[in-house]
Amino acid sequence: MFLTRLLIAISSCYGQNISTINNLEDKLRKEKIIDTSTVNILNDLAWEYNKTNFSLAIEYASRAIKISDSLSFYKGKTTGLNRLGAIYIYQKEFKKSEKIYLEVLEREKRINNQYGIGRAQNQLGEIYKNIGNLNLALDYTKKSFKNFKELKKENIVALVSSNLGFIYSELGLYELSAKSYHLSLDIRKQLKNNKGLAFTLLGLSTLYIKLEDYNKSIEHLNESERIFLTYNDKYELVKVYNNFGICFYELEKFNRSLFYYEKAQKLKKELGIESKDTRILNNIGALYHQKGNLDLALLYYQKSNLVKANIQTTLSTTMNMADIYYLKSNYLQSVKFYNKALEISKKSGYVISQLKILNDLSLCHTSLKEYKTALNYSNKYIILKNKIEKQYKEAVQTNARYKEIKNTQEITKINLEKFKADNQRKKTVIISLAIGLLLVMILSYLALRNRSQKEKIKLRDNQIKIKQQEIDSFLKSQEINAINNMLDLQEKERKRISEDLHDRIGSILSTVKMYFKSVEESVENLKKENITQYQKANELLDDACSEVRKISHDLGSGLLTKFGLVTALENLKDTLEKSKQISVVLITYGVDNRLGNDIELGVYRIVQELVSNVLKHAKAKEITIQLIKDKGILNIIIEDDGVGFNLSKEEDTGIGIINVKSRVDALNGNFLIDSTINIGTMISIDIPLS
Repeated sequence: MFLTRLLIAISSCYGQNISTINNLEDKLRKEKIIDTSTVNILNDLAWEYNKTNFSLAIEYASRAIKISDSLSFYKGKTTGLNRLGAIYIYQKEFKKSEKIYLEVLEREKRINNQYGIGRAQNQLGEIYKNIGNLNLALDYTKKSFKNFKELKKENIVALVSSNLGFIYSELGLYELSAKSYHLSLDIRKQLKNNKGLAFTLLGLSTLYIKLEDYNKSIEHLNESERIFLTYNDKYELVKVYNNFGICFYELEKFNRSLFYYEKAQKLKKELGIESKDTRILNNIGALYHQKGNLDLALLYYQKSNLVKANIQTTLSTTMNMADIYYLKSNYLQSVKFYNKALEISKKSGYVISQLKILNDLSLCHTSLKEYKTALNYSNKYIILKNKIEKQYKEAVQTNARYKEIKNTQEITKINLEKFKADNQRKKTVIISLAIGLLLVMILSYLALRNRSQKEKIKLRDNQIKIKQQEIDSFLKSQEINAINNMLDLQEKERKRISEDLHDRIGSILSTVKMYFKSVEESVENLKKENITQYQKANELLDDACSEVRKISHDLGSGLLTKFGLVTALENLKDTLEKSKQISVVLITYGVDNRLGNDIELGVYRIVQELVSNVLKHAKAKEITIQLIKDKGILNIIIEDDGVGFNLSKEEDTGIGIINVKSRVDALNGNFLIDSTINIGTMISIDIPLS
């Protein structure tokens, strides 16, 4: 049960899109004469509808092309063809889009429009990538990259570089893929192009899937999803959720994998592209495949195979069907589908797929006792494997070099910012002193002039008063300094005691606990009275560990006070993960400013208590902590994949949950708990911030 809620306020972009469409359609209705202005409006409408209403987008683009022909409006027709070609790409009608963009390329070359040439080349690269002709895709995309680099169109260079990253990864050229993606990432960060950044992060997630670093892929997907949600880009979110499904499938978190596949399927239905993409059917088949239900898995693969799909999905489905037949000991059928898959992978250049197929063909022929053929496939497998491993190592080294350079740049930037801040602070101090000195001089002059006009007795009284004020001010400043020093000493002492409790006494107690664990193996050999004493000692040791941890956390709350709730939770996450007992996912959104000491402390204690409950009782491998601030409400969700418990049994809801409810009530919040045996627990809390 990983029903993670992400309450993100939808950006106004979608609303702006509707507003733009309404304005354009209003202009179209008011057009009295059909001319080039009409064509431009129709092309703009086709662009606005290109991902939300394909039929309307096609209608507007087709009208623009037809009117342009009648007016001999060259530019208008080229733009209309561009719009129509892009729509067919989104609909996965690649043959139609190929024909259109080959025509567009020739039209742009005729008038020597370098920008238009580069755009058409990039689109052709996208088309050939999807139909599996990777070498042709690489050729067109590299030409596009060169074109836009010469034109110094940095934003488009970043887009094309990201496309190159994907093609290189599909060809197994991981070092070149990593370089291309990181170039795109750097440019888009520099230009603050958030949506473009989301595309590159999505591409990088795909690369990390191929490198089998699924946690790193998920990290990029989380950021990509957050950005696409703000733009309400459902088309790209389908790809994000599909990649989530793959990652969690490979991490053997099958419920979460199915959850994301279903989210992708739901969005496809909304977009009307469900029948155009069979990846989800294939992936659901893979889930049943993993669970051992071969007949149901084969049924989903066959459904996927019935619908025309892009080359990647066709290849994947074919390989999966071959796997099923092998597991069902139908080796002849398995060889048939593996050979078909090998033909597809060679034609399209998917070397990673070739590697698996060659190995599986060797196994099939061994099972058929065709040993000579099996040895031949085995030798081909070894040669290809050595080539790919070499490229993989080069990609890892490239990534490491990139990180090292970025870290150096970040350190330099931080030092520069610190230097500027110090200079600004010094400048402020100097100006303040100058103003203060000027004020003192003015006041002194006025005081001297007034004193000369007063009687000697009044002068003496005034001098006494001034002296008394100076004494009072001095004593007050001494008192403030003393208080500040005392608070600093208290904070240092609290930190020292917290660290001593956690690092010294805590480690000693943990060591003692470890020895007690070793005794448990032979506890049955002890006498009855000794067993009772042992169990009592063990309970007291658990209590001591718990109290030391609690005191340490209480004393160490200075981090929360100084840096806020998010920093404190990140520190808690790091502390938990250092134990290597549980994986922690921390998600925050909208918590950019401080929430007030009382709320932050209360929320931190709630999270501590819930995390403690998970560690004590849930036997979980992963816990998700989510904080989202939206419309005056702070939503807290704690999820785990542990053993769960029965909510209807009173004894299953212990003192920890009661304590959490009390803390939530103190903050005028709402508390909701959902738990399923052997699946996990989710707790949702809403705290009003007004």
